[in-house]
Amino acid sequence: MREFYLILLMLSIALFWIGLIKPELVLRWIPETHRNRQKVLSFFGPLILVTFILFGITIESP
Repeated sequence: MREFYLILLMLSIALFWIGLIKPELVLRWIPETHRNRQKVLSFFGPLILVTFILFGITIESP
C-alpha cells in the first residue's frame, strides 16, 4: 500500500506543477471558462497533503 501512496503522491505533485504552468492540460473535466491556477491549487493542494499523510502513516518504523 505504501507504494500506491508514493506513486499517487508523485503523480499529484507532477500534475500540480504542470497545472500551474498550463491548467488546461490537467483540468479536463472542468468547463473551459473555469480552468485556472486557483482551481489547480484547490484540487491538487489537498490531494498532495492527504497522500503525504497517508504515505507517512503506511511507512514501517525501523
